[in-house]
Amino acid sequence: GVGLFYYAGHGLQVDGRNYIVPVDARLDMPVKLQLEAVPIDEVLDIMEQQTKVSLVFLDACRNNPFARSLSRTATTRSATALAGLAQFDWTRGSFIAFSTAPGAVAMDGSGRNSPFAKALLRHIA
Repeated sequence: GVGLFYYAGHGLQVDGRNYIVPVDARLDMPVKLQLEAVPIDEVLDIMEQQTKVSLVFLDACRNNPFARSLSRTATTRSATALAGLAQFDWTRGSFIAFSTAPGAVAMDGSGRNSPFAKALLRHIA
């Protein structure tokens, strides 16, 4: 079968691991990242186990609003929260579309949808 995952919202990387962040998450301490954010690699692993083809659309590379609080409250200097998502590899049978390049920040745009969502809708509708 084919699996489809579309996410629009906050996405961030901490120590090279990518996360998507629910709208009600309060990431004021690094430990809360593990409790409230969802690692993207875990989503991809589940999809790869359940489907032969995975289509993933990540409109989640916005400015990291939690970077300052996560870095400031980190217990070690190794915890680094950066803007955008880190580059990662995917397996055969997966198609992953990003709203921007690794480590870069996507524009929110004006209106209801992001520029990425507008372009996607224009080409699939």
